[in-house]
Amino acid sequence: FSFWMELGFSKNILREGQGTTSPLKGCSATIHYLGQLEDGTTFDDTLKLGRPFKFNVGRAEVIVGLDNLVTTMKKGEKCSVVFPPSLAYGESGLPPFIPSQATLKFEVELVDFSNDIDLGSDLIKTLLSNGPEWERPSYESKCTVHLKCYSSSESYINTFELQRPAVVTIGVDVLFSSGIEKCLKTMSKGERAILSVKQGSSYAPIGDTVAMKLIGSEESPEEFVNVTIPSTDLYFEIQLLDFVKVCPF
Repeated sequence: FSFWMELGFSKNILREGQGTTSPLKGCSATIHYLGQLEDGTTFDDTLKLGRPFKFNVGRAEVIVGLDNLVTTMKKGEKCSVVFPPSLAYGESGLPPFIPSQATLKFEVELVDFSNDIDLGSDLIKTLLSNGPEWERPSYESKCTVHLKCYSSSESYINTFELQRPAVVTIGVDVLFSSGIEKCLKTMSKGERAILSVKQGSSYAPIGDTVAMKLIGSEESPEEFVNVTIPSTDLYFEIQLLDFVKVCPF
């Protein structure tokens, strides 16, 4: 079937995909695609080349149309799509293959994707949802976050349930693991993700008790709660609600 999308292009699904999740901006996606001009002239064909194309979504590594398209697809889905020049190469084109202001036709198959991002040192960030903006906090940024910390067998703190977010200043407050600070510096306002921290890694908590600052409200004053996290494989579900940036870098 064919439909028009708010993202500015027409998409025709040729084969349904699997599952319920789609690639998010910041993740990696692997696709096969056939790219053609309006007259049917082929300018690129990964199947003919014999290898799929892998790129990071939302990082301007492909044209805007393809970046936006894959976020609507499921694994295994195949579709045809028409991109106007504004979502392709625009006025500049891509000489000598693509002329100025060219409308492009694509057949795209989403071969695979992963919403897991390796932050190094046994830290894995799994994207759950993107934020609407791209600016990220940096050193000494004051971050307002919701945080759930849990292991495979127990939950230790959950500000989502408390409905009272926590405050952490990057480079000043060590909230259970410095890996949380590292993760926050990769997040945009509104983004939600799960950070996995392996026991024994340099970012793993060592069983200390941490005083976590909760934001106050009309009903409840600002307060600190003491939370003890054991030394084990841990998961931190984090939502960056807001931040105030101090340093420009």
